[in-house]
Amino acid sequence: MKKYNRNIAIVLFLFFVAGSAIITVYQADSYRSRIHDDVVRSAENLAGEIRAARYVQTDSKAYEDDVNAAQALALLRYYRYQMGEKYGFDKPTAALYEKGKVKGKRKEKYVDGLSLFEPPVTVIVGSPLYRNSKIMVPADFMDSEQLAGFEKKLKSGKDIPSYFEMSGYQDGRFFYPYELDGEKYSVRPRGKKVRDASFQDFQMITSKGKVLGTYGRETNSVKDKEEPSEYRVFDIPDEFLMNNRGTETGENEDLFRCNTYAMENVDERFLLYLGIDAPVLVPVMKNMIPVYITLFAVILAIGAILIFSVGRSLEENFESEKRRRLMIDAVAHELKTPLSIIRNYGEIMIEEGDDEKKKEYAGVIVDESEEMNRDIVSLIELSKMEAGTYPLELSEFSVERLADSVTEQYRTLAENKNITIRLSASGDSMIYADRKLVSYIISNYLSNAVRHAEEGSEIDISIDNTDMKDMIEIKVANKGRNISEEEGAKIWESYTGSGMGLAIVKNACALHEGTCGFSNEDDGVVFTAALRKKNAEGRAKARTGRVLNIRSGSADISGLDTAAYGFLISAFGYVIGSMAYFEYGFISPIVLSVLMVGCVVLLAGVLNLRKKGFGTNFLFACSVLLAVSVGWMLLQRYTGNYIWASVLPLLMMVLLILISCSVSTLAADVPEQAGDTRRATNYRRRRNFAAVMMAVPLITLICDLQNVIPWGVFGGIWVGISAFVSLNWIGIYRLYREQK
Repeated sequence: MKKYNRNIAIVLFLFFVAGSAIITVYQADSYRSRIHDDVVRSAENLAGEIRAARYVQTDSKAYEDDVNAAQALALLRYYRYQMGEKYGFDKPTAALYEKGKVKGKRKEKYVDGLSLFEPPVTVIVGSPLYRNSKIMVPADFMDSEQLAGFEKKLKSGKDIPSYFEMSGYQDGRFFYPYELDGEKYSVRPRGKKVRDASFQDFQMITSKGKVLGTYGRETNSVKDKEEPSEYRVFDIPDEFLMNNRGTETGENEDLFRCNTYAMENVDERFLLYLGIDAPVLVPVMKNMIPVYITLFAVILAIGAILIFSVGRSLEENFESEKRRRLMIDAVAHELKTPLSIIRNYGEIMIEEGDDEKKKEYAGVIVDESEEMNRDIVSLIELSKMEAGTYPLELSEFSVERLADSVTEQYRTLAENKNITIRLSASGDSMIYADRKLVSYIISNYLSNAVRHAEEGSEIDISIDNTDMKDMIEIKVANKGRNISEEEGAKIWESYTGSGMGLAIVKNACALHEGTCGFSNEDDGVVFTAALRKKNAEGRAKARTGRVLNIRSGSADISGLDTAAYGFLISAFGYVIGSMAYFEYGFISPIVLSVLMVGCVVLLAGVLNLRKKGFGTNFLFACSVLLAVSVGWMLLQRYTGNYIWASVLPLLMMVLLILISCSVSTLAADVPEQAGDTRRATNYRRRRNFAAVMMAVPLITLICDLQNVIPWGVFGGIWVGISAFVSLNWIGIYRLYREQK
């Protein structure tokens, strides 16, 4: 079974890796295509806006050859920054080139090179965060002396402020200050008058193409200081440059990065280049984390179903086949010797003429037949005990007197080995139990003690109830070799080659709600058996033993443990998810995935119970509806359509309460069917308590009392009660499951 679980885990892990890889590659291709399309579309839009710059502030000193350089450079900076903001600031490029002279004639015409566009005068463009940030052209509001001083300051690169407070006139995006950094300027009124204006995060581009000033992450993306050849990562077809319109694009096929560009002819004079070398795999994987978690949750849920349902079925079949083979081997081992003896003595009787000898041989055959009969009866009784159908014959008797009677049967055998048997008792040894089974326990212990005790030693039998008032403890100690750890792990199991005696003892103790065991002493071994003084069914009622294996009796509880684990995971996930939703209005895909795993495990357990005829249609319907509700919330999280978002948490809480009550009721029926009415009553009381405590948060939500008592308090109550309920189910499963 461990090998099966390991193989399932390996296969599902490989499915998870393969599925994640396929989804990631698909998303990377989609992401790369989206970047390329965005670059091409942005290049077209930017080229159109640069064309429109020929109509902007035509009286500005930055206006030359039908284009306002300040407007064009501001647009380039804005588009470059926005691309960096979207796809990473590694290598976003937005550059405007001036075409060289056209040479050649007719079909031999070509453009003689490109050069990076430089403004005719120094321009100052504002923050790249906003499309309509301010633009200033110092030559438009400074006289020659002021402009010379400003240019000198720029050239030195010292004392250039990063923030201006100013007053002046604003016309569109262009600002004309009459006061800037303590300097006064003569500016003719234009546009609207602004008394207090700020100008920050600006960038200065000199008439020589020098760039000063950046903004945040834009620092590593400003390429305007580099030579034009740095942008020419391709051969530009001359015929493309000759056209007034048209776009040329290109991209790579790298999984890790997307190096894509678009070249757009602005007009006969200018060529726009827009490109980016953006990371692909890392951002895609970051965005895919919720998908990975959801996929892992689905794989984990499938694994839970395979392990808890299919795996359990395989394990049961394997154990059943193993027990069948062991039983056949045990029967063959037990019956082989007496059958051989009977055969041999029968053959001798055929040839023997002496009547006295025939009688002697016939006596041996009868004795061996009785031995065979006892073995077969033991096999049948052991089978009944393990099936939970052994009929207890209850009566009141003294264990001390019974032990004295059994001891007398073994005194002759003990005297042959010079062994002394001593019996002692303390306290009241009266018990209400099955006399035959208690006798078998003492007889088996004593028989083994005589067989393994050293010659000339003593065997001590003690009956005691002083330490445990409601229990009677039987001890049989003999001097001899100790039992090894390996032997101790097998001696209580049936059909393991060590006989059936101790296996029957183990089941007999369990039928009387007791325990058995052994311990190695310095000079020997002590076997113990503790039996309850009064059987749980009561003196007047029961005539049959408690059903140890509900599987072979009236019900099959395989799946109850799975339902318990799933319910606990679901309850925990529900509390965390609800706290996040009600407190912060956020639905976490991670928490929803945990909740989905819990729901699937719970559903697997319910399906197993239903398959064995132990579950109900109502329980199955509630479990399915709970899983559907979680799936719906996951769908809402990924689609953004939060319809019924406020109703689903309440519905899920109601469903969890109904599932808790339903499964708890079924679980309490197990000890009832087994005849353990006291335990059944106890479990029903626990169910009622849990139902009331779990209903308190529901009432709080319905009555909108979250402001009175924090949701975290009720969340803690919910998790605690859910753990209490789950442990009850697991306790019942472990107590009444099949004894293996």
